[in-house]
Amino acid sequence: PEMAERQQAAKTEAARLRKEAGIHPLSGLPNKRAYDQAPKLPVQVSMDADSLKWVNDNLGHQAGDAMLTATGKALQDAGLEVYHVSGDEFLAQGALREDVERRIAAAKELMDAATFRYRDAEGEWREYKGAGFSYGIADTQAAAEVKLKAAKSERETRGERAGRGERPPELAEVVPREGARPGAEEA
Repeated sequence: PEMAERQQAAKTEAARLRKEAGIHPLSGLPNKRAYDQAPKLPVQVSMDADSLKWVNDNLGHQAGDAMLTATGKALQDAGLEVYHVSGDEFLAQGALREDVERRIAAAKELMDAATFRYRDAEGEWREYKGAGFSYGIADTQAAAEVKLKAAKSERETRGERAGRGERPPELAEVVPREGARPGAEEA
Protein backbone atom coordinates (compact mmCIF):
# COMPACT_ATOMS: atom_id res chain seq x y z
CA PRO A 1 0.00 0.00 0.00
CA GLU A 2 2.79 2.44 0.86
CA MET A 3 4.41 1.98 -2.56
CA ALA A 4 1.05 2.52 -4.28
CA GLU A 5 0.51 5.69 -2.25
CA ARG A 6 3.95 6.99 -3.24
CA GLN A 7 3.29 6.18 -6.91
CA GLN A 8 -0.06 7.99 -6.78
CA ALA A 9 1.54 10.98 -5.04
CA ALA A 10 4.22 11.09 -7.75
CA LYS A 11 1.56 10.97 -10.50
CA THR A 12 -0.42 13.75 -8.81
CA GLU A 13 2.70 15.88 -8.45
CA ALA A 14 3.66 15.26 -12.09
CA ALA A 15 0.16 16.32 -13.21
CA ARG A 16 0.40 19.46 -11.07
CA LEU A 17 3.78 20.35 -12.56
CA ARG A 18 2.51 19.80 -16.14
CA LYS A 19 -0.45 22.09 -15.43
CA GLU A 20 1.83 24.76 -14.02
CA ALA A 21 4.10 24.34 -17.04
CA GLY A 22 1.14 24.97 -19.33
CA ILE A 23 0.64 21.38 -20.58
CA HIS A 24 -2.70 19.55 -20.60
CA PRO A 25 -2.14 16.22 -18.79
CA LEU A 26 -4.26 14.13 -21.18
CA SER A 27 -3.31 15.42 -24.62
CA GLY A 28 0.15 16.82 -23.88
CA LEU A 29 -0.89 19.98 -25.73
CA PRO A 30 -0.51 23.48 -24.34
CA ASN A 31 -3.39 24.17 -21.92
CA LYS A 32 -5.63 27.15 -21.07
CA ARG A 33 -2.92 28.74 -18.97
CA ALA A 34 -0.53 28.59 -21.94
CA TYR A 35 -3.23 30.09 -24.22
CA ASP A 36 -3.94 32.89 -21.75
CA GLN A 37 -0.23 33.75 -21.62
CA ALA A 38 0.38 33.50 -25.38
CA PRO A 39 0.33 36.63 -27.56
CA LYS A 40 -3.00 36.71 -29.38
CA LEU A 41 -2.92 36.37 -33.14
CA PRO A 42 -5.49 37.91 -35.52
CA VAL A 43 -7.34 34.63 -36.23
CA GLN A 44 -8.96 32.83 -33.29
CA VAL A 45 -10.60 29.40 -33.42
CA SER A 46 -12.86 27.70 -30.90
CA MET A 47 -13.30 23.93 -31.34
CA ASP A 48 -15.16 21.09 -29.63
CA ALA A 49 -14.57 17.38 -30.09
CA ASP A 50 -17.94 15.99 -31.19
CA SER A 51 -19.95 13.63 -28.96
CA LEU A 52 -17.59 13.27 -26.00
CA LYS A 53 -20.55 12.82 -23.64
CA TRP A 54 -21.97 9.92 -25.67
CA VAL A 55 -18.55 8.27 -25.97
CA ASN A 56 -17.89 8.60 -22.22
CA ASP A 57 -21.39 7.40 -21.25
CA ASN A 58 -21.54 4.48 -23.71
CA LEU A 59 -17.97 3.37 -24.36
CA GLY A 60 -16.32 4.55 -21.14
CA HIS A 61 -13.99 7.34 -20.11
CA GLN A 62 -10.97 5.47 -21.49
CA ALA A 63 -12.59 5.74 -24.92
CA GLY A 64 -13.33 9.44 -24.39
CA ASP A 65 -9.72 10.06 -23.37
CA ALA A 66 -8.45 8.19 -26.43
CA MET A 67 -10.80 10.19 -28.68
CA LEU A 68 -9.62 13.50 -27.20
CA THR A 69 -5.99 12.48 -27.60
CA ALA A 70 -6.61 11.53 -31.26
CA THR A 71 -8.39 14.85 -31.85
CA GLY A 72 -5.56 16.85 -30.30
CA LYS A 73 -2.99 14.92 -32.33
CA ALA A 74 -4.84 15.60 -35.59
CA LEU A 75 -5.09 19.31 -34.81
CA GLN A 76 -1.41 19.48 -33.92
CA ASP A 77 -0.28 17.33 -36.87
CA ALA A 78 -2.18 19.68 -39.20
CA GLY A 79 0.12 22.45 -38.01
CA LEU A 80 -2.34 24.43 -35.92
CA GLU A 81 -1.18 26.42 -32.91
CA VAL A 82 -3.59 24.46 -30.74
CA TYR A 83 -4.42 24.47 -27.04
CA HIS A 84 -6.44 21.84 -25.13
CA VAL A 85 -8.25 24.05 -22.66
CA SER A 86 -10.60 21.58 -20.95
CA GLY A 87 -12.68 18.48 -21.60
CA ASP A 88 -13.71 18.51 -25.25
CA GLU A 89 -12.65 22.13 -25.81
CA PHE A 90 -9.69 23.18 -27.93
CA LEU A 91 -8.56 26.66 -29.01
CA ALA A 92 -6.27 27.58 -31.88
CA GLN A 93 -4.95 30.76 -33.39
CA GLY A 94 -3.03 31.91 -36.42
CA ALA A 95 -1.90 34.89 -38.41
CA LEU A 96 -3.84 34.36 -41.65
CA ARG A 97 -7.42 33.10 -41.95
CA GLU A 98 -6.74 31.21 -45.20
CA ASP A 99 -3.83 29.38 -43.56
CA VAL A 100 -5.89 28.49 -40.48
CA GLU A 101 -8.79 27.26 -42.66
CA ARG A 102 -6.38 25.12 -44.71
CA ARG A 103 -4.94 23.61 -41.53
CA ILE A 104 -8.42 22.89 -40.13
CA ALA A 105 -9.33 21.15 -43.40
CA ALA A 106 -6.14 19.09 -43.07
CA ALA A 107 -7.06 18.22 -39.46
CA LYS A 108 -10.52 17.10 -40.59
CA GLU A 109 -8.89 14.83 -43.21
CA LEU A 110 -6.58 13.41 -40.55
CA MET A 111 -9.58 12.77 -38.29
CA ASP A 112 -11.44 11.05 -41.14
CA ALA A 113 -8.52 8.61 -41.44
CA ALA A 114 -7.81 8.35 -37.70
CA THR A 115 -8.90 5.73 -35.24
CA PHE A 116 -8.76 5.79 -31.49
CA ARG A 117 -7.97 2.72 -29.41
CA TYR A 118 -8.57 1.96 -25.77
CA ARG A 119 -9.05 -0.93 -23.38
CA ASP A 120 -12.67 -1.50 -22.35
CA ALA A 121 -13.84 -2.44 -18.85
CA GLU A 122 -13.06 -6.12 -19.55
CA GLY A 123 -9.51 -5.26 -20.63
CA GLU A 124 -10.20 -5.90 -24.33
CA TRP A 125 -8.85 -3.56 -26.99
CA ARG A 126 -11.48 -1.60 -28.91
CA GLU A 127 -10.87 0.66 -31.87
CA TYR A 128 -13.24 3.22 -33.36
CA LYS A 129 -13.21 5.59 -36.31
CA GLY A 130 -15.45 8.48 -37.24
CA ALA A 131 -14.66 11.00 -34.50
CA GLY A 132 -14.94 14.61 -35.53
CA PHE A 133 -14.89 18.17 -34.30
CA SER A 134 -16.79 21.39 -34.80
CA TYR A 135 -15.22 24.84 -34.98
CA GLY A 136 -15.81 28.55 -35.29
CA ILE A 137 -13.32 31.12 -36.64
CA ALA A 138 -13.32 34.85 -35.88
CA ASP A 139 -11.04 37.70 -34.85
CA THR A 140 -11.65 37.24 -31.11
CA GLN A 141 -12.09 34.14 -28.99
CA ALA A 142 -15.54 35.28 -27.85
CA ALA A 143 -16.69 35.72 -31.46
CA ALA A 144 -15.15 32.35 -32.40
CA GLU A 145 -17.20 30.73 -29.62
CA VAL A 146 -20.41 32.25 -31.05
CA LYS A 147 -19.46 30.92 -34.52
CA LEU A 148 -18.72 27.49 -32.99
CA LYS A 149 -22.21 27.29 -31.49
CA ALA A 150 -23.76 28.20 -34.84
CA ALA A 151 -21.57 25.67 -36.68
CA LYS A 152 -22.55 22.90 -34.25
CA SER A 153 -26.23 23.65 -34.82
CA GLU A 154 -25.79 23.73 -38.62
CA ARG A 155 -23.86 20.43 -38.59
CA GLU A 156 -26.59 18.82 -36.46
CA THR A 157 -29.26 20.02 -38.92
CA ARG A 158 -27.29 18.46 -41.81
CA GLY A 159 -26.86 15.18 -39.88
CA GLU A 160 -23.08 15.59 -39.68
CA ARG A 161 -23.02 15.88 -35.90
CA ALA A 162 -25.10 14.29 -33.15
CA GLY A 163 -26.95 16.32 -30.57
CA ARG A 164 -25.65 16.31 -27.00
CA GLY A 165 -25.71 12.79 -25.60
CA GLU A 166 -26.72 11.20 -28.93
CA ARG A 167 -24.70 8.59 -30.84
CA PRO A 168 -22.33 10.22 -33.37
CA PRO A 169 -23.48 9.49 -36.95
CA GLU A 170 -20.06 8.49 -38.31
CA LEU A 171 -18.70 6.62 -35.27
CA ALA A 172 -18.09 2.94 -36.01
CA GLU A 173 -16.08 0.19 -34.39
CA VAL A 174 -13.15 -1.04 -36.44
CA VAL A 175 -13.30 -4.83 -36.46
CA PRO A 176 -9.80 -6.31 -36.26
CA ARG A 177 -8.66 -8.64 -39.01
CA GLU A 178 -8.51 -12.32 -38.10
CA GLY A 179 -5.32 -12.97 -36.17
CA ALA A 180 -4.43 -9.27 -35.83
CA ARG A 181 -3.24 -8.21 -32.39
CA PRO A 182 -3.13 -4.69 -31.00
CA GLY A 183 0.36 -3.32 -30.49
CA ALA A 184 1.83 -3.89 -27.05
CA GLU A 185 3.04 -0.29 -26.99
CA GLU A 186 -0.44 0.92 -26.10
CA ALA A 187 -0.82 -1.12 -22.91
